[in-house]
Amino acid sequence: MGETSWEEINEGAPGANYGWPLAEGPSADPDFTDPFHFYGHNEGCAITGGAFYEPPVLAFPTGYHGDYFYADYCGGWIRRIDPVTDTDAAFAGGIGFPVDLKVGPDGALYYLARGDGVVGRISYSAADPPAITLPPADRTVAVGTSATFTVSATGAAPLTYRWRRTGNLITGATGASYTLANAQLGDSGALFDVIVSNDFGSATSDTALLTVTQNTAPAAAITQPVFGTTYAGGSVINYAGTGNDAEDGVLPASAFTWWVDFHHADPTPHTHPRMAELSGSKSGSFTIPTLEETSPNVFYRFHLRVTDSGGLTHSVSRDIQPRKSTVTLATNPAALQLRLDGQPVTAPHTFVGVEGITRNLEAVSPQGTSWVFSSWSDGGARVHDISTPTADTTYTAQFVGQAAVSIDIANMSMLEGDAGTKTAVFPVSLSSASAAPVSVGWTTTNGSAKSGSDYAAGNGTVTFPAGSTSRTIAVTINGDTAVEANEIFYVDLSAPSGATVADARAVGSIKNDDGTGTIAFGASSYQKAESGGSATIAVTRSGGLGAGMTAQYATTNGTASAGTDYTSTSGTLTFAAGVTSVSFQVPLTNDTRDEVTETVNLSLSNPAGGAVLGTRRTASLNIVDNDTGGVLSFSSGAYERSESGGSATIKVLRTGGAASGVTVHYATSAATASATDDYTSATGTLSFGAGQTSATFSVALRNDTVNEANETVNLVLANPTGGAKLGSQPTAVLTILDDE
Repeated sequence: MGETSWEEINEGAPGANYGWPLAEGPSADPDFTDPFHFYGHNEGCAITGGAFYEPPVLAFPTGYHGDYFYADYCGGWIRRIDPVTDTDAAFAGGIGFPVDLKVGPDGALYYLARGDGVVGRISYSAADPPAITLPPADRTVAVGTSATFTVSATGAAPLTYRWRRTGNLITGATGASYTLANAQLGDSGALFDVIVSNDFGSATSDTALLTVTQNTAPAAAITQPVFGTTYAGGSVINYAGTGNDAEDGVLPASAFTWWVDFHHADPTPHTHPRMAELSGSKSGSFTIPTLEETSPNVFYRFHLRVTDSGGLTHSVSRDIQPRKSTVTLATNPAALQLRLDGQPVTAPHTFVGVEGITRNLEAVSPQGTSWVFSSWSDGGARVHDISTPTADTTYTAQFVGQAAVSIDIANMSMLEGDAGTKTAVFPVSLSSASAAPVSVGWTTTNGSAKSGSDYAAGNGTVTFPAGSTSRTIAVTINGDTAVEANEIFYVDLSAPSGATVADARAVGSIKNDDGTGTIAFGASSYQKAESGGSATIAVTRSGGLGAGMTAQYATTNGTASAGTDYTSTSGTLTFAAGVTSVSFQVPLTNDTRDEVTETVNLSLSNPAGGAVLGTRRTASLNIVDNDTGGVLSFSSGAYERSESGGSATIKVLRTGGAASGVTVHYATSAATASATDDYTSATGTLSFGAGQTSATFSVALRNDTVNEANETVNLVLANPTGGAKLGSQPTAVLTILDDE
């Protein structure tokens, strides 16, 4: 996606704000998530297709797997990104206005090119023979004119071309197209084809028939719209034309074909289809859209093509230019922020637009701490659409001064005490300083705590002098020795003056500190990866919190072993008065063994200081293994070797982990090749040491003197050990190339 300056690719994430439409490309705003990848409009204009390379059949090299391919309409190119490293690399170019991109089930990359009028296929092979993708088409031309035949082909470069006429090579015709100049009646009926070759083979196109006729080409003319016609958004443009032919006379409506293209010059000249080809009428009408590209550097082109009974054609076109006006966006007071079509601008902002095109205006409100939107000069809402006017016009957004300060109150928590009173303090704050005093009323409200017995009810007014941003509210808490649950009450704000209330209620928590304190593990089980260094074990205290208390802790083996999987630990946990949670650490050993998750037993004992142990006096720690044997696959789905080469070396790759040693069985089996005459059967076990990511085995080849076709051998991997798994390429084919 993109707008005026940048094209960008974003990585979707929950809750992410990519800044659109307030920002495009990289942004300095910390609230916005920058694009994963972006480029300027000096390189292209619009991303029109994208696809991850994750086909069911991997036809490209393994380094392409998982890459993201994307195309640009104006640039006419395809590029690829490695999502892991953000490495961007060129892939293909010279494509006529690509509009879509897909990965096929065969592993090839397909693109739709509007400018070329083709669906292109990009495949990979180290030895790719030519393939005809677009054969030459039949041509009908008048006597004395030229006829051009063109072919499109794929294959490993370089490609060579040899054109033939009725089976005979044409001297000097060695390009992707061939033009026969000054065609005569004697050339009519000739068949043309082309042989496309490279180092790995050749392909011959279908034949194209040349028809040369004494018929003269028709003459087309556009009578409407007339030269100099201009347009605005919403304009109805009538089109009409004539078609005459020396042989057919006045051509019928069935000979007429019309279409309309929209031309856009920013950032580089390109076109968009607006009316598809329409045949069968000499006239019609086309309505200019009002929701259209907002750039003023645009125009529409009307096309007419007429075809006579002999198949000869003539095409003409007529351009119509836009009517434009200058629009100024202003604010009162000046220099405030507005948005034009969702994009931020600072007033005054002036732009040139095409009359009648819909634009969206927005007054940003509030702004700073002082200004809120009041009205637009055209009477529109704060956010509204306009039709670009016929005359130069200024639209002014009126703002009025108003406090945009908000009031917030924070929660509070404290121990009640055994006797007397304590003071609970609630912080109250302003979002920003105000030039005038701010005040807000407050009152206490019962929750599970009751006024009189647990706290003293209160109410009043908090006043912030000009420039001040913080105040407090004090509530008296009553101490007692009753064993009871923790309790809460509320402080509610109301009736603000000079500001708004952002948070109208705070919670006051009165924590019981009487009676026996109960000490227990915070969870029945804990989990940590063995590479995590150490596991933090939380122990909690509830009930009596007024005094200091202790308990002892210790670790013992579960399925994990002290010394090899973790370090045995024990000690005393101390809870100071009012403290509800403490923790201890269990150091973990990070090894390279591929093993199951293992457990450590945790226990609490010997509570002191008036404490007792809760029901969760034991727990377990799960140590999660982080080692794997990796994934084993052939490095390629296809290998080749000349029969005179002696042997073929086959590489097997290990990815996704190499912490320990693993093995895998390999074997060959005959396909079209014979294990007796063409190669020697190979079977065995490949071993990968710790850290080793590739290994090879060889298939011995038999060199004979028989002139024969290329032959194939099946290769297979099986029975991986050591925690390894087979990957997406457990089979492959070895082709033995005949060299007689």
